[in-house]
Amino acid sequence: MDSDTGDLPPHLALLIASLKVARHPRALLNDFTRRHLDFQMQTVLGFTPQPARPDHAHLLVQLKKGATALEIGTDLRLSAGKDASQRELLYRPVRPAVINQARVVSLCATRRAPDGHLYFAPIADSANGLGEKLPAEQPAWHPFGLRRPGQTALPDAPVGFAMAAAVLRLASGLRKISLGLGLDGIDPEMHSAATLAGAFEIHLSGAKGWIGPFTIASADSSVTANSWTFSVLVPADQPAIVDASPALLQQDFPAGLPIIRLQLREGAGQWFTPLSGLRVSQAKISVEASGIGNLTLEGDFGTLDPKKAFLPFGPQPAPGARLYVGSPEALGKRLTRLSLQLAWQGAPNTQTALTDLYAHYSGQGGLAYGVSAQAEWSDAGGSNPVGPVALLPAPGGRVDLNLIGNTGKRGYREHTAYGALARSGSAYARKQALYLKRRRGLASDAPSSPRAGFITLTLTTDLLHGAWRSEAIAGLLAKPPTPLKEPWTPKVSAISLAYTAEAGPTRLDEDSPASFTGAEIEFFHVDAFGVSREHLWLSGKRPWMPQGSVPLMPPHREAGELFIGLAGLAAGDPLSLLFQVADGSADPQAEAQTVSWSVLADNAWRALVPGSELTLDSTRSLRNSGIVSVVLPDETTTDNTRLPAGLVWLRAAVPAAPEAVCQLLGVHPNAVEVAFEDHANAASHLASALPAGSITRCLAPPASVKAISQPYASFGGALQEDASALARRAAERLRHRGRAITRRDFEHLVLQAFPAVDRVKCIPHASATSWLAPGHTMLVVVPDLRQRNAVDPLQPRVDLDTLEQIKAFILARTPMGLDASTLNVRNPAYRAVQVDFKVVMRQGFAFSYYRQNINQALLQALSPWAFDATRPLDFGGRVLRSALVDFVESLPWVDYVTDFRLSLAATPADDRPELAPDAPDAILVSAPQHLIAELT
Repeated sequence: MDSDTGDLPPHLALLIASLKVARHPRALLNDFTRRHLDFQMQTVLGFTPQPARPDHAHLLVQLKKGATALEIGTDLRLSAGKDASQRELLYRPVRPAVINQARVVSLCATRRAPDGHLYFAPIADSANGLGEKLPAEQPAWHPFGLRRPGQTALPDAPVGFAMAAAVLRLASGLRKISLGLGLDGIDPEMHSAATLAGAFEIHLSGAKGWIGPFTIASADSSVTANSWTFSVLVPADQPAIVDASPALLQQDFPAGLPIIRLQLREGAGQWFTPLSGLRVSQAKISVEASGIGNLTLEGDFGTLDPKKAFLPFGPQPAPGARLYVGSPEALGKRLTRLSLQLAWQGAPNTQTALTDLYAHYSGQGGLAYGVSAQAEWSDAGGSNPVGPVALLPAPGGRVDLNLIGNTGKRGYREHTAYGALARSGSAYARKQALYLKRRRGLASDAPSSPRAGFITLTLTTDLLHGAWRSEAIAGLLAKPPTPLKEPWTPKVSAISLAYTAEAGPTRLDEDSPASFTGAEIEFFHVDAFGVSREHLWLSGKRPWMPQGSVPLMPPHREAGELFIGLAGLAAGDPLSLLFQVADGSADPQAEAQTVSWSVLADNAWRALVPGSELTLDSTRSLRNSGIVSVVLPDETTTDNTRLPAGLVWLRAAVPAAPEAVCQLLGVHPNAVEVAFEDHANAASHLASALPAGSITRCLAPPASVKAISQPYASFGGALQEDASALARRAAERLRHRGRAITRRDFEHLVLQAFPAVDRVKCIPHASATSWLAPGHTMLVVVPDLRQRNAVDPLQPRVDLDTLEQIKAFILARTPMGLDASTLNVRNPAYRAVQVDFKVVMRQGFAFSYYRQNINQALLQALSPWAFDATRPLDFGGRVLRSALVDFVESLPWVDYVTDFRLSLAATPADDRPELAPDAPDAILVSAPQHLIAELT
């Protein structure tokens, strides 16, 4: 019977009517407990629902070409499409931001390892630091060059030091370069002569690039308490050492001076840190060259060819005949030794032979003291009249003309005595001086003015060519006849030059800037990405730098440095950079570090002042995604050489433990943070993160804006607390009263205070090294899987900054006895499960194509929460091999499988029928790739 048709008996109809009437009081009675609880919690105790939290997103704004800087104010509205109720989702900037034409051109990094190495990454955002493409499944890179397991190790940075000096111009011959460095901080045990010699290799600037490498022999290296002296030999077959050409050397050394570069050799990178403690106080360079044959020769009758035998004083040499030997290389330096080597052709090689040759000559007395010439020349120290030099060869036919006396001063003492005698005033003294000069071959007392760049040899001995004809005829007519031998005509078959010169010592620790203006020696640091002339900063151009001596090696005191090269900026410009990190990629066991920011100004790093120059850092030292905003100081320069010129360079540095910083997914300029603005929108919008690419337009776009993009998902949003959540929170609050006493207290306090955490497991009496550690407590936290910015969805991690906040939050609510050393907050220890099997495909399904589908199905089966945020990621559980076999064989592409093996990815040889977590903090997850082969 139907009660609505009126066919019921009266008594039944009355009963049903009374029951329907009782629905209202019954509903009120059933809801009494809830209303009583709400009254108690909300009215009596004052608990109120927590409001919804708007989600935030980072946007990138691109201006049109040539547009001037634009301020994005908080009144701008941006659309993210429509919600479930077809209302516009609107976002607005959290704070004003200035957008300009800034572009990130280069990202490079260095890392100073504990083993002493300095590693470098010229292209930091690459797989190997050298430009290799990042894998699509793991596109993150570490800002300070740390490598993940399996990644290629970074190379050692090409660092060292260099010196530039004119004395290094060495064109030919056998060349020896000696350097002396005054060093502070030498440890005799660590910095031995052999160690320093073996750490470096030497290159020299050449016409076609670097010459070398050359090594330092241990025998040519010596170390004292405060100095290091060493030398290197350059063979004659090596090219000329010439002025530096930055384009050819591929380093920005200044043109105009030759360079000697000492760089850590391959395999000696571990010496960077020990050598960084040395400081240079002064430098000295000495060069020694011999066998220089590319000389310019001129005589009284024109140019002479040094490659052929020539007559230096002409075919009939007479007193006053001159030979000019040009060598700008040698005579442009401050010489300590200079000599000419002449190989005579057909010359008398002894005084007796010369006497016999000129027997019966009436003027033979003038040859009693041999054949000599007056030499004069000028170098960087001025004019140098040497006095008489003997031209008669040694028995081997060669003569070495020493043009700098052995007394330590240029010129002979005898020559100085002649001048003093002539200036004494008496007629007898002047006659005596003239007599001595003529006997020794000196020409006159006229002041010397040597030709620049040339050694002038003036013949002072009469070789009697003028008297030979007349005296020879007279001798033949005499009774008895007295024949005369033909006089000697000097003829040179080979000529070469040898010299020793020096520059310095130049002090590098003087307080006066004059010591570096036009210094004979310029000192450079050879850094990982460029070069920098040092000791200029003492002149007051870098007031933020400390005074003192110059470090031997380029300064890299920080454990990690990220260098960001930016175009389109100048001093005084604002900059807003978005750093998107891979959530949870920082090492949770590392100690949190503070990132310092600086800008390159005049080849030195100038720290940015927080507040006025570093106006915002929402990344919390690169531990989470955020924006870094700076205003470039007036000292900012772009003509630097330490890093490529033409760019503004920012540096982020950590003093230690670079693993405490998250890996990066990207660094983007012109970033703006926006927040959701509720206009009666559907509440479901905040239930999940706004996908990347949702915000692309403004309601009223500025005319100069070209494009707006949202590269990453939104973050931070939360729904309004519902009644059940309020009741649960209030009940939990009444239970733990804001104090962490029991395991449940720890877990629920963290879950309530940190919405980004989805699961918490408290393990008492557990430490990082032991599961039986009384007095210790471990909290294992799992992130909210709705946040999809994690780089590894199979192993989601809470970032280090959140771990630090959780630790501080709990320590403020724990009883006595628990402190920072006994509380450990960490991510789960994930155990990757991997299967290895052979498969036979159903007919019509190609293994090459469907293999990836099988792998993807296994990923979803073993880690369902990675693909569906509603599926929880729980601790515990187990994986059965038999269940996985059934699962794979149930796939529509698979006929059957064989040789099925189940193991952990860390131990693939260990086949097991069942896997379970081996530790309280472990979670079983799927390996990214399973070993699937086709059965043939």
